[in-house]
Amino acid sequence: MEEFEARLIIWETKDIEMMDYEGTSDAFIRSYFNADQDQKTDTHFRCQDGKPDFEYRLVYNIQYPRKNYKFTLQAYDRDFFTANELI
Repeated sequence: MEEFEARLIIWETKDIEMMDYEGTSDAFIRSYFNADQDQKTDTHFRCQDGKPDFEYRLVYNIQYPRKNYKFTLQAYDRDFFTANELI
């Protein structure tokens, strides 16, 4: 097996649902190939237009060949007093 570096760049998003009572969202992106390589972007607090810009790079070390890679990409609303909400 050979080891490679996979890079994911998240520049911008659109149509992020407003999850907070005030009509805003504290958005961040979580992604992983395997649960042990979980990575997150920074949080864009008080997003009001559903278009948080991240310009964020996530780097993963993966091995090839491997047949069971499953990539997961999720958007969340960060909450401080309750669990983060999946958007």
